Amino acid sequence: KPASRDLGGTKSNQDLRAFYDAVYKDGPERRFSNWKVGQSVDAVLSSANWSGCRVLDAGCGSGDLVRSLRAMGADRVVGVDFSEEAIRLASENTDDPGIEYICTDVLDYRPDEKFDAIASLGTVEHLDDPAVFLRHLEGLLAPEGNLLLTCPHFVNLRGIAWMTLALLQDVPMSLSDLHFVNPWDMARWSEEAGLRIKDMTTLDYSRGNGERLVEDFTKRIPNALRDAGLDGAGAERFLDYLRSFTDYIEANPDEVRLQGATACYVLTRRSDGEQAT
Repeated sequence: KPASRDLGGTKSNQDLRAFYDAVYKDGPERRFSNWKVGQSVDAVLSSANWSGCRVLDAGCGSGDLVRSLRAMGADRVVGVDFSEEAIRLASENTDDPGIEYICTDVLDYRPDEKFDAIASLGTVEHLDDPAVFLRHLEGLLAPEGNLLLTCPHFVNLRGIAWMTLALLQDVPMSLSDLHFVNPWDMARWSEEAGLRIKDMTTLDYSRGNGERLVEDFTKRIPNALRDAGLDGAGAERFLDYLRSFTDYIEANPDEVRLQGATACYVLTRRSDGEQAT
């Protein structure tokens, strides 16, 4: 499957547990300085009316979305994460009786209740089998429930450069992503899980095609080439090309139509005979 790759030591989702414990112990803003979680939170919050809903946040991290959902009127929000450090941080930040945090692998979470909506920010790309993950979450949804996911998106300049290096030269562009998710991947996984894509929007345009792309790749590309054992002598020439390309995109927005670096998917149950997209 072209969305997946061996990460050179990171073989499974369980191998990432220690990595994420360290991330949340240090503070995720220090490890993921170029990824703005607030944009993903805002995209999910604007995708539904949360008043009175029972919501599951699968892979809740330190609880940013959980607390925001309660502030938007959700009646009950359960946050599940396999990182003890993430759950510790989340629990320290709330004493709200409408919020519950549980430290477990989400695939082992089998509650008695069903949820009106399930949200998951930046989780699906880290899982061994995304279709199994989606199928498990489908089983936790109330009959008319929706599943809202955000994940990295590659229909942009960032994605073209990223996938070229990753697939042609096996350059480790990410040390934690097990899948590089494209819309056709999400459609396939959704179909396997009995779901369909109801809606998709993208955000974080600058990281996909602009200044934040150049900022990210200025650090990422030399490190990734080094980790792959490749000569990085041409990295600066490539970055100069990216700077020129992003300047051109900015100057010609009506002629160059690319998408943001993060996708927000809304998935719903698929009726008999209905296509995944």
